[in-house]
Amino acid sequence: MTNGKLYVLDKPSQHYFVRYRAAWYDVGTTAPVEGTTATAIGFNNVVPSIPDNAAAGGFVAQVNVTMQPPSAAFTGALISSNPFYAFQGSKIVLARALTAADLGFHPTTITAVQ
Repeated sequence: MTNGKLYVLDKPSQHYFVRYRAAWYDVGTTAPVEGTTATAIGFNNVVPSIPDNAAAGGFVAQVNVTMQPPSAAFTGALISSNPFYAFQGSKIVLARALTAADLGFHPTTITAVQ
């Protein structure tokens, strides 16, 4: 337990996983640090409109995570409540190619788990 979250180390891959909302998320190879927490999430370069024929991996927005203490780097996982979206580093991208059937509003909640 670190910062009130359960972490495990997968020895073969040397990746840490955190338990969040009944699922396990890969948070990379950096060990969790006690006392560092994500306190806010901001977004830059948000794409105002995405065409219904956009490719998988298409850029949606850039995520900025504010940490406490301010000098700490965010090394955790970003999680979307909507499987429509995925992450490449700190970028929100489309998880799959879009079709005309995807026309409409696709809300999500983005969570940063340190």
